[in-house]
Amino acid sequence: MERVFATIEGSLYEWDDGPNRAPWGLIVRQEVQDVSLTSPQILRITMYSGDYIELKTVEGGYESVVIRFPSREDTYVIEIF
Repeated sequence: MERVFATIEGSLYEWDDGPNRAPWGLIVRQEVQDVSLTSPQILRITMYSGDYIELKTVEGGYESVVIRFPSREDTYVIEIF
């Protein structure tokens, strides 16, 4: 991952190096509404709240992959490390 962009409560944030002052904790435990590729290098994770995270890679499109996880009680569970 080269860079992360996020819209949190209507504000745009960017993370491209070490820790910053963005309120990243506000997206923890939110429910994911959709996961999509906005380009071959950008994977977007959209929450039901309207917040989203975009993970950008410069290595190539082969790193951006959408994986459909089986639902658990009508909820999709994903862990991102």
